[in-house]
Amino acid sequence: MSLKIGAIPERKAVRITLSLPPDLHAALADYAAIHAAEFGRKTPVNDLAILMIERFLNSDAAFRRARKSFVNQPVKRSKPWLSSAHSGRRTTAMPEPSGP
Repeated sequence: MSLKIGAIPERKAVRITLSLPPDLHAALADYAAIHAAEFGRKTPVNDLAILMIERFLNSDAAFRRARKSFVNQPVKRSKPWLSSAHSGRRTTAMPEPSGP
């Protein structure tokens, strides 16, 4: 068997909270169980979901093109009292896809 999500890399994360429909949560739990059987260790559903979202975003060519021009545009500040220490440009970048 060859799952799209391989071994899980170590990395830091930003915490967000999501509410999932029960059927999607069940599917993620099933994926985690199959992943554990294939790779010999349990991986939390949260870690798998992160990689699934990352793979989805990296596979969407239209998103990548639009984001490339989006991140190079100046940030519109609605609060003039914000610090000018920031460059005024969006700089967040997705990691490059690694593998098939």
